[in-house]
Amino acid sequence: GFRPGICSDLAAYSIQAERKITWWHHGEFNVDQTAYANMCGRMDALAVVSQTCEEMLKQILPGFADKMVCIPNMLDAEAISQKALNSPYADGMLHIVSVGRLAPEKHFENVIPAAKALREAGADFVWHIVGEGPERTKLEVLIADSGLESHVVLEGSKTNPYPYMKYAQLFVHPSYVESQGLTVLEAMALGVPCVVTKSRGPCEFIQDGISGLLTEQSPESLTARVLEILNDKALYQRICENTKCPEQYSPEQVMRQIRTALVSISQLQRLKIGEILIRRDREHPFRANLPDISEYSYWDCTEHNSGEENKAREDVCIFDIQEFVKKSKKEEVQFNVDELVARLDKKIAELEKEEKEEKEKAENEKNGKKEHAKRVNQSNEK
Repeated sequence: GFRPGICSDLAAYSIQAERKITWWHHGEFNVDQTAYANMCGRMDALAVVSQTCEEMLKQILPGFADKMVCIPNMLDAEAISQKALNSPYADGMLHIVSVGRLAPEKHFENVIPAAKALREAGADFVWHIVGEGPERTKLEVLIADSGLESHVVLEGSKTNPYPYMKYAQLFVHPSYVESQGLTVLEAMALGVPCVVTKSRGPCEFIQDGISGLLTEQSPESLTARVLEILNDKALYQRICENTKCPEQYSPEQVMRQIRTALVSISQLQRLKIGEILIRRDREHPFRANLPDISEYSYWDCTEHNSGEENKAREDVCIFDIQEFVKKSKKEEVQFNVDELVARLDKKIAELEKEEKEEKEKAENEKNGKKEHAKRVNQSNEK
């Protein structure tokens, strides 16, 4: 499921698949907690696009902490550059651009005081706001009331916003809520210096004063930092030199993380199969004493290894995954998944062989009884 709502619900409740992952893309928790938790219970993993979002979800849904994995949205810088070949600007004045949905949490109204300050400073500029949304009428009124019609232009929604971004001298992002900040990363990939209001995602990849400027969540802070970068040529040049999309968001890096997550899920599923097979093994010496365990369980060959009966069963037992993870972190033990899975595969093969032999034995006995009954009937007929 790509995000909470109909996509993840369809994947969770209607789709049959070996592995299911849901993605979290929100900078704040704004969904029904019970419904979301129920959906997550049917997923193998919960991918979040930033570490700060993962921390937020762990506080709200601690029971799913072990399912969470941080996988950011990928960004193909080369593909974006190919879409930004021609400038939409005809003159040589200063062009500032902001891109996003015109929604309350994006706080595009904070652009107005900054634009007024630039006008008062005598700057010859146009501030382009690319996007549509429910706040458009409010912004139109603010622009008109401030007499900024020739300086702040609502460009509307653009199928291709990248030329507006690439050929601007400054990108400004006033949003208070960003899980990752993909638009900011796109601007950085195009080499445009950025002034960005602090939120979860951008604070992870922008080094303030080096690869961009971060502002507090207020119109005053945004205005001050826009004036700062435009008035300080050395600062502007330094940020220009360091503005690029960080490597961890490249398609190659993100796909590597996705593949790793899928492999981890596959391993956990195989461990779960092992748990089910052991529970079906009525002769297992631990069967009567198995603790209540969580959805996934691990095999371990270092615990409970006393007693002849245990040794006869290769010292294998089951215990709670959460306790194992806590213990591993506490003792800084490196958990060897490959070794664990290899032992599990061997044990599964043994149990499957035993089960097959039992079925064949039962089938032979059944056939033998049929043959005996047939001979008895034939003898009686004679």
